[in-house]
Amino acid sequence: MAAIAAQLALSHSSVGRICYQAGLSRLSQLDPAGYYPRYERGLPGELLRLDIKKPGRIVKVGHRITGDPRDRTRVRAGEYVHVTIDDHSRVG
Repeated sequence: MAAIAAQLALSHSSVGRICYQAGLSRLSQLDPAGYYPRYERGLPGELLRLDIKKPGRIVKVGHRITGDPRDRTRVRAGEYVHVTIDDHSRVG
């Protein structure tokens, strides 16, 4: 900013204010964004991602609410959520 102020014959504070208003007041904002290529499969169905979750479903109230340490909560078994995502189109 000092070089810009010297070339334009403006004060440092004026150049700093103009750069701040334009969103260019820090050097990190002047650097170009890095390029990180994202891989993607060429054909649909070439790579599938399968995710299986077992959600916990509580059947009754437990000992923290009732105050009785003999009360145990049971989790209902056999319920799963399956999600498959195609890597080519990112559509589930």
